[in-house]
Amino acid sequence: MVTQAAQIAAACATVFGLVFITIQAIRVRKSLQISAANGIYSHAEALRSDIVAYPETRPYLLEGKNLGKTADPSLTSRVCTLSEMLLNYLEMIEVHADGLRKSDAEAWHRFVVRSFERAPTACRIVLEHPEHYAGNLARYAREADRETG
Repeated sequence: MVTQAAQIAAACATVFGLVFITIQAIRVRKSLQISAANGIYSHAEALRSDIVAYPETRPYLLEGKNLGKTADPSLTSRVCTLSEMLLNYLEMIEVHADGLRKSDAEAWHRFVVRSFERAPTACRIVLEHPEHYAGNLARYAREADRETG
């Protein structure tokens, strides 16, 4: 009788433990998703702040204008630096996309491709050095490059 009661108690404790661990895993996953989203939006905010501070870079980062060979060296430097910031932002999105719902991940994919279409300097940097970037960024850059011709 005591052995049977002990087995039932052990089984109940095991079930309770599994439920507790499952709840904690769900909470941790949600916390990681929130942290990832906060990081993504922090990168976006920093990039927007720099574009506001240097409005002459906007056409090259958000409007699809190519940086000409005769561009002012300081403008070229700013556009290249901000393009790298944009790439860090897009890379962060790519790294965290796996943890998102499928519909959200597809929306981010479209956003990344559109970002490459609007920022040809960033697209060129990735196409020239695809090995420097995580995940599918090179594929997305090629996709954008094909679409913009």
